[in-house]
Amino acid sequence: MKKIFLDTYVEVHYTISAKISKFMPAITVIMSVYNGALYLEAAVKSILAQTFDDFEFLIVNDASKDASADVLAQIAANDPRIRVLTNQTNLGLTASLNRACEEAQGAYIARMDADDIATPERFSVQYAFLEAHKDIAAVGSAAHIIDSNGKIIGKKDVPTEDADIRTQLLFNNVFVHSSLMIRVSCLKELGWYDLSFKKSQDYELLFRLSKTYALANISAPLLSWRDHDNSISAKSTRQQWDGIRARWYAITRYGYPFFIGIWYIGMRLGWVLLPRSVQRTLLRKKTTNMSSLLPKNTTPKVALFFTYGISLSVWEKIGMYHREIALYKRIAKEYGTVHLFTYSQEDTRFVAELAKDNIIVHPKPAHMPNMLYSWLVPFIHRKTLKQMNILKTNQMMGSWAAIVAQWLVKKPLIIRTGYTYSYFAKRKKQWVRYAFGKVLERFAIRAGATLVVATENEKAWYPEKYRHNIRIIPNFVDTSVFTPSHKEHTYRQERNLEVLFIGRFTEQKNLPVFFRSLSTLPKVHLTMIGQGEMKDELVALSKELHLDVDFLGNKPHDELPSYLHACDIFVLPSLYEGNPKVLLEAMATGCPVVGTDVEGISNVIIDGENGLLAAPTVEDLSRVLHTIVNTPELLPRLGRQAAIWLHAHYSLDHVIDLETHMYEEISV
Repeated sequence: MKKIFLDTYVEVHYTISAKISKFMPAITVIMSVYNGALYLEAAVKSILAQTFDDFEFLIVNDASKDASADVLAQIAANDPRIRVLTNQTNLGLTASLNRACEEAQGAYIARMDADDIATPERFSVQYAFLEAHKDIAAVGSAAHIIDSNGKIIGKKDVPTEDADIRTQLLFNNVFVHSSLMIRVSCLKELGWYDLSFKKSQDYELLFRLSKTYALANISAPLLSWRDHDNSISAKSTRQQWDGIRARWYAITRYGYPFFIGIWYIGMRLGWVLLPRSVQRTLLRKKTTNMSSLLPKNTTPKVALFFTYGISLSVWEKIGMYHREIALYKRIAKEYGTVHLFTYSQEDTRFVAELAKDNIIVHPKPAHMPNMLYSWLVPFIHRKTLKQMNILKTNQMMGSWAAIVAQWLVKKPLIIRTGYTYSYFAKRKKQWVRYAFGKVLERFAIRAGATLVVATENEKAWYPEKYRHNIRIIPNFVDTSVFTPSHKEHTYRQERNLEVLFIGRFTEQKNLPVFFRSLSTLPKVHLTMIGQGEMKDELVALSKELHLDVDFLGNKPHDELPSYLHACDIFVLPSLYEGNPKVLLEAMATGCPVVGTDVEGISNVIIDGENGLLAAPTVEDLSRVLHTIVNTPELLPRLGRQAAIWLHAHYSLDHVIDLETHMYEEISV
């Protein structure tokens, strides 16, 4: 009896073991993503398209605040090889990679980054190589270098033999991290990534592996590596310090030449101690073949001339301060000191606060008419303006101050139009303002300024012969503030449809037509945030139509996400727009949006994909609103797609990249 039981146990044990081994993948692919929705889908799909398909794919969502979770959920639902591991709080890349390593079931771990693209044959080539070379612990590859649009702009060649790798590794990381495939057995023996390295964790791991095992690269490019800014000045200070520490470990723990290492570490240490703005300046001088170096106290500076009559105090009063200043805080961090020239003495209270962020505020120095001050500001601040690298306006209105300053100090001038002044004046049939705007725009162009507009439509407004000097940089959304809610927008027909409008109560917004279209719905509650000359008319109209409307006035900018999360839909019923920030912010929160099929809105909303469009009439707006009421299942999908699309095109990071690249090009 015992023998029968034992035989049965052995047979069952080996049957189960065989079945388990059948489902053990050859490769575990690990990726960590934090706010990487922009390129995430392309990166994941390049892995799923591998010709070698015996792998599992572990993706750690490191508490992303953008649409990364939605992208991952959508893709993972269609491929069982993907497992998404979610960190409740942001742990950083090192801890996230270690979490994936601990969950790995494959014999090899393949690294992948959320913004790179693997070639279809990558795994086939690397797996065959490691199977044939049992002495090699890790293999990487050469890589094509691509820009933010996926265009190949270069190639990263790498040494392939272990001896050459060891010779060069101390001086530079000769591996593309996201191209690595590593034996799990070696990692288990030597340990995962070192948690004390928040950056350069791959560099330290490679030194550690190289002490015991051989390393290799494949000369063929098996990856497209996305280069956002390939200069060392783009690296964070922490990354540069961790790179130095990895080299110190190499010479003190892993057998690399001590004196050569000390010499090179000294050079790197001297570089890291320079301010990042000086690093950028020196690198820029190097790339333009200039041998002379700037003095060490020279840092790039941007002078921002505020819109005529506007100040930080006005921004704060109308709830725009945090949104607008976020851009210049980032510019000050990424490029250099920002000087703000504003139109109010009250702005002295911002001086100390913003100085911490490398922003210098120059309030209006005395009580004088704004028009007089706008002409005097270049002369009052002439000495300061001579130190600037870039002069810039926040809008076209008031740009004459910057044009005069450019004439005085001969510095590159950027005129951000904000909205195209003459175009909007013409739409409103304000002919005097239209003529004034056309003259001002012509003076700006003839001053040699670079004009910055938000859309292709605005660029097309200017004469063709000037368009070569016009750049498109869209309005940004601070996606760390305007984030999707954890709860999807759902609507049940037995309750009111919660509708939200945010904006000015002006003729442009087409609000009477909007109110009349809402009155055709059986159950609706409208929340209006904003102010304007039409408020009394709208209050009277809402009573006439028996509409349930709350007029809340202006709200602080950082409170708007809570209203967008609470509503069912956001509606922008305008007759025309430029590049409407409030619509973009609504989409960033994952709020389903409805807009009119007019210039400025139709550029943003793709009908049926990331929102719904209607003609600016009572009949068509009513039709679209009834569609929502009758098919409420539309809302969650529209909200998800809106957030994904927005984060890919209008994030603050994306706009900062465009801005700083423009500054560096123009200042050189």
